[in-house]
Amino acid sequence: MRRARRTPSRDQNPAGGAAEMHRRGADLYEKCMYKEAAELFGRALEMQPEYADAHWQMGLTLLRLGDGKGAATHLDRAGALCPADPAKYAEMGAQMMGVGEYGRAADLYGRAAGLDPANSVTHRLWGEALYELGDEDGALDRYNAAIRADPKDPIGYQCKGTLLANAYRDAEATDCYKAAIRLAPDRAESYYSLAIHLANQDRNVAASKAIRKAVRLGPDRTEAYCRAGEALLRAGYASMSIGLFDKAVRRKPDHAEAHRGKSSALLDLGMYQDALEYATKAAKLNPGDPYSYYNAGTSLMNLGRHKKAMPYLDKSLELDPNYASTHNNKGSVLMATGDTQGALACFRRTIELAPYHSNAHCNIGRVLLHIGERRGDALRYLARAAELATNNPHTMYSAAQGMVYLGEYGRAAAALKEVIRLDPDHREAALLLDRLQKDMSQKGGSQKGRRMPRRAPGRSGWVRIRNGR
Repeated sequence: MRRARRTPSRDQNPAGGAAEMHRRGADLYEKCMYKEAAELFGRALEMQPEYADAHWQMGLTLLRLGDGKGAATHLDRAGALCPADPAKYAEMGAQMMGVGEYGRAADLYGRAAGLDPANSVTHRLWGEALYELGDEDGALDRYNAAIRADPKDPIGYQCKGTLLANAYRDAEATDCYKAAIRLAPDRAESYYSLAIHLANQDRNVAASKAIRKAVRLGPDRTEAYCRAGEALLRAGYASMSIGLFDKAVRRKPDHAEAHRGKSSALLDLGMYQDALEYATKAAKLNPGDPYSYYNAGTSLMNLGRHKKAMPYLDKSLELDPNYASTHNNKGSVLMATGDTQGALACFRRTIELAPYHSNAHCNIGRVLLHIGERRGDALRYLARAAELATNNPHTMYSAAQGMVYLGEYGRAAAALKEVIRLDPDHREAALLLDRLQKDMSQKGGSQKGRRMPRRAPGRSGWVRIRNGR
């Protein structure tokens, strides 16, 4: 975080008082004391209204406090006051990425690249912002631009490889990962990416070799085991990741990240009581980590202990107000305890922070059904949830249940078929699809045939996230 220099005195420099307010505000921002920081940035702007850095950091602070409109005003003003400096635009883009403002980040990186088209790092970061926005073609174009600008940068090849792997272009992705390894044979991150790619192709022996190589390259074996475990966990291999977190815990029993990582893996596997144990231990070892509190609260929520879950989720939001999945799970807890309006506010906040959050879309649709309002809006949210939940059969099934309640049998049947494709053992989806198809066949395939006996979605149906990290 860039700070303004402190000048010798206010008499020598009229802006000195503003700079001092800015410096103190920046110190408080780093300590996550956002309300106090906003007050100081505001005082700096009263003294010097055209202070670009103060506008910038006020915008970031308001984002942390959940005031998106106020943040946009200050960030736009900072951009207008900012000189044509590619490094400054890139720095601002990095800050936007850190708070999940990917659209603004892409715009800022684009400005930086326009001023310095030979900077490979800017092109690569621009690509990452576009990828987060779902613009895979744009991201691939930026990664290619980064590689053209610096053919010896292994990170450009690694990022391109990850994009191609997610697009199921396996051979091209493998070539990119191998190119990254050739350029930097001692860089562990390339081996992690290659291992995940190989595991996704069921090439587990080769994946294990890549993981072992990555761990050997790490300067600290404990940290290396944690990073390897996180990599496998993100790729969906929770069972495999547990062994790596266990190795880290055995080497350093007080390693907070290892405990939190194992709790995340146990959450993914539905082992909530064990996940709670490791999450609470992680929170004690590192009280400033919001994700340990998130894991503890989510574990308690899935155990049905809603009142005990709430303090952990609130603490997680206190430490990181912009973590969308915590808002979603807090909404699920509120719904389970009867606070419908509070739950709806949490689900809407989730979508503000993460517009592609399928669970939150589904939950809003089901809340609207539950309170019997705006059936058209409910259907829109449920349909959007099914569209976004491309790899989440649980959310897609929940959305399909809501569509059945609305009598949208055709859409529900399509969603249920996708659930079964993703999870062939999903018995409830198969039974519901069979009932739907029988009913639709009796009415000649009509989408809105004779309505089945319906029941408004109950509180137990709210879509929660086991592990949102």
